[in-house]
Amino acid sequence: MKLHINHAVLAALLAACVLPAWAATAAPSLYEQERQRCLDGRTHQDQRTCMQEANAARDQIRRGLLRTEDAVTLAANALRRCEVHKVEADRKACKSMARGEGEVAGTAATGGVLRAYTTITVGPVPAASAPTATPQ
Repeated sequence: MKLHINHAVLAALLAACVLPAWAATAAPSLYEQERQRCLDGRTHQDQRTCMQEANAARDQIRRGLLRTEDAVTLAANALRRCEVHKVEADRKACKSMARGEGEVAGTAATGGVLRAYTTITVGPVPAASAPTATPQ
C-alpha cells in the first residue's frame, strides 16, 4: 500500500497545530495590556464596553481569527500607504509623518489626531540688476 501525502492538507494540519500554540501565548499578554488600559481609563470607551472588547479580542486571537502585527510590519504598512500620492513632495511628506516626524495634535479619544508636516522650499534668487547711475 502506497501512502500519498497531500502537501496542502499537511500544511493546513501544521497551521492548525501551530496557530493555537501561538495564540495561547500571544493572547494573555495582549489581553493583559488591553485590560490594564481599560482599568486605567486610557481608552475612549467606558470601562464595561472596553472590557467586553478586550475579552472578545482575546477570544478571537485564541480562535486564530484576529491577527496581530509586530512594529516592523506596522511601520512598513504605514510607509506603503504613502505610495498612493502621485506627487513626489506629497509622498515624501507622507513618509516623514509615518515615521513620526512633524507635529501631532489631538488624540483618538478626543475625536481625532491631526498631523502636520511643514516643508520650507526656497525658490531661486532673482538676479541682481546692475546699479544704475543717477545723474547729479
